Amino acid sequence: TWKKLEWALRGYADATTDSSPYFDLPILGGDALTRGIYAGRFRDVLMATGQYEIRHPLFWRIGIAVFGGVSSVASEATSFVQDPWKFNQGVGLRFLIDKMNDMSLRLDYALASDSQTGFYVAFGESF
Repeated sequence: TWKKLEWALRGYADATTDSSPYFDLPILGGDALTRGIYAGRFRDVLMATGQYEIRHPLFWRIGIAVFGGVSSVASEATSFVQDPWKFNQGVGLRFLIDKMNDMSLRLDYALASDSQTGFYVAFGESF
């Protein structure tokens, strides 16, 4: 798959009950879920996110990626309509480390709602 343009889409939701302990509540953020938002900055009983990523090899083992998404947390389902959604977008470089297994080192820079930013270094794709 490294030799061609890739489109990746992900929808994810998580839910708990009102009686769940604070640290068990669904969270937004981090390099694997919503880049550009600090992991745990937004936390509530319900969480939903939709993400996209476009990956394209450039030359040799170097590639680029463009990504973005929309996410929210809420205390009840009707709050998803009323509360503001958080947006994130960014760009990244990819360096193919292992051709046989399509393993890449990724360097991503993301910008999210409220001027939040994040720089991420990780192995493998976010999703």
